[in-house]
Amino acid sequence: MSSITIAKPSRQQLEWQNMEVGLFIHFNIETYAPEWESPQSFENLPDPDVFNPVKLNTDQWMQAAKAIDAKYAILTAKHSAGFCI
Repeated sequence: MSSITIAKPSRQQLEWQNMEVGLFIHFNIETYAPEWESPQSFENLPDPDVFNPVKLNTDQWMQAAKAIDAKYAILTAKHSAGFCI
């Protein structure tokens, strides 16, 4: 009879699991130019001036996160389309 080893989560894994709710924020040029989502090539890039978030309210993002009792928020700094914040 073979014995079965059951993996036990580490302390860090348990801490992560106990956070339960969090946010991953994807805010990039595709927000303003959705037709450019997941380009096959980078030949027809949208004009960078399209990305001009003058009314951006990141405080509202965090208020929404608190409202759902999120324990963390992660902002994607470099998105798949190559746009970097």
